[in-house]
Amino acid sequence: MKKQKRIFTLLTLISGILAAIAVCAAVFMRIKVSGDNLLSMNSNLGYFLAVSYRWAGLAATVLVIIFAALLAACVIKRRKKEKKSDFFQSVDKPKI
Repeated sequence: MKKQKRIFTLLTLISGILAAIAVCAAVFMRIKVSGDNLLSMNSNLGYFLAVSYRWAGLAATVLVIIFAALLAACVIKRRKKEKKSDFFQSVDKPKI
């Protein structure tokens, strides 16, 4: 059980880090392509940025959704565990 929890936490952290990197890359690409910036840069780099910034934005969106889902699952699991332990504590107390 501890091994599963560690793997789940590790996957959540990795997806969060990848999501942050992808969002930063998408914003950077979008800034570089916007306005007259595209006209004044190297043609190969400009072509690469113009073609790939949409895919970077899509990847960033997907990674953020995955991170949010994993984080929500972690919170829900923790709350269920707390409710379960609260239930057992209340059962153990004798009623007078």
